[in-house]
Amino acid sequence: MNQLNQYFRKPELKIKLPSQGQYYPPGAVKLDQNGEVDVLPMTAADELTMKTPDALLTGESTVKVIQSCVPAIPNAWLIPQMDVDVILIGIRIATYGNKMAIGSTVPVTGTKQENDVNLQQLLERIDTKLVPNIVDLENGLKIVCKPMNYQQLSLVRKNTFEKQRMARTLNDTKMSDEEKQAEFNKIFASLTEINIDSLLANIESIVTPEGAVQDRAEIDAFVKNAKLDDVKKIRAKVEEMGATGQIPPLKAESPEEDIEKGAPKTYDVPVLFDNSDFFGFRS
Repeated sequence: MNQLNQYFRKPELKIKLPSQGQYYPPGAVKLDQNGEVDVLPMTAADELTMKTPDALLTGESTVKVIQSCVPAIPNAWLIPQMDVDVILIGIRIATYGNKMAIGSTVPVTGTKQENDVNLQQLLERIDTKLVPNIVDLENGLKIVCKPMNYQQLSLVRKNTFEKQRMARTLNDTKMSDEEKQAEFNKIFASLTEINIDSLLANIESIVTPEGAVQDRAEIDAFVKNAKLDDVKKIRAKVEEMGATGQIPPLKAESPEEDIEKGAPKTYDVPVLFDNSDFFGFRS
């Protein structure tokens, strides 16, 4: 036994997962008797991991840090989307403390300012209410939905980023207008396919009068051949479920001089994670 074990990092806080442990495969998360998980502060190696560009793009860095700081989740790729931000805020608090400055831009005037945020209070404001995950269609089918896991989410983000980057660079090429339009059409088709794949990843099964269908190819074929109204209902349920675990916007106050110039007294600041600056925030 290492004589220095008692000096190793210890859990700094406990957090409740918005999923309440649902949507994980069996054994993929170990909640304590209060339904919480311990969060340890990062190590020096963890912080360096979050500065690896390629691993950041694929989500690998985030996975390694979560597995290091939240031992109750041995495979972070399997974390449902609704738990990700709560876990990352917990790691941020455990490592750097409750306080953080988040930049924002005042509407109308464009003035840049920083807003001090208490991350513990932000954590407590996150909606953790689970909603029913079933969509009843008029044709008698029941669509059983689930949130994407972090591996699926990372793949969607990576593929979307790459296609959007390709679109941005097209204008700098020496292609003719016709060739550029053809490439734009291909990129748009790819983004549409990514969007459909994202929806499919949120469907666990489809229940028919004869039983449940879980075959991915059959579900894929159904979604691509379903009525528009049915797909809209499924997407609406996915969006409703996606609200669980989302970080609420901050309420920022405009400076007096900006209010005199037409800026509102207060404005909402969306809070989004930017892992390229290890859990730094961007607005």
